[in-house]
Amino acid sequence: MIPAKTFLVASTSAAQRPDSRIYVIFADNARAKSALRTAVAHARGLDMQIELLVAHVTPFPLPLEEPPVSLDFMERAMSELVADIDGAVLVSILLCRDSDEALRKAVGPESLVVIPVGMPKLARLLAADGHRLMVIH
Repeated sequence: MIPAKTFLVASTSAAQRPDSRIYVIFADNARAKSALRTAVAHARGLDMQIELLVAHVTPFPLPLEEPPVSLDFMERAMSELVADIDGAVLVSILLCRDSDEALRKAVGPESLVVIPVGMPKLARLLAADGHRLMVIH
């Protein structure tokens, strides 16, 4: 896994400690938007930062650093996705071969993770790793 792009969309005085983050797993735009709104509602008043984790799988035989969809395009798409979210969102785009493995490595220890419904394997893995999960419809 290579953390290809990390950027902050909007700015607030959100806390910087990893244990003060709510991680949101990207599946698709509609489910991510719903999950982000839930995360913002839970973070309000708690000085917690929200981090959207986007696993960007690069298939073989391409080099890991050269995904089929450009990082610039992904960055613009994620910026548009979070543009109308009421709060600061840190977006991390992870170049990887295995999305579940990359997301597990990116989440801080014993974290709160907002995950969309329809990702049961990843949910089981994150729960087994000791994370607290909020599954969003």
